[in-house]
Amino acid sequence: MRFAVSDEEHKLELDDKDAVVRFKTTQATWTASDVEQTPDGYTVSFEPTRIQTAALTITRAPFELELTQADGDVITLARGTLTVVRDIPPIA
Repeated sequence: MRFAVSDEEHKLELDDKDAVVRFKTTQATWTASDVEQTPDGYTVSFEPTRIQTAALTITRAPFELELTQADGDVITLARGTLTVVRDIPPIA
């Protein structure tokens, strides 16, 4: 999963070594695997494992993209609804 975060002046410092970006939903919390600075802000990537995604049993759930800055401040970057669609049937 990838998110584009607008921040042209890069004041949020998402790429600071002590900053942590998390994707939080009712059934899971994942930490960003990569944060890249772009001219318009940042691209934040998450790579949940097969086991992590298989654990999602609710097909629609609210989520937050949350930044914990190096100084401990917590900022909600985005809110939305996660829609889980199983496109590969389980192997029996």
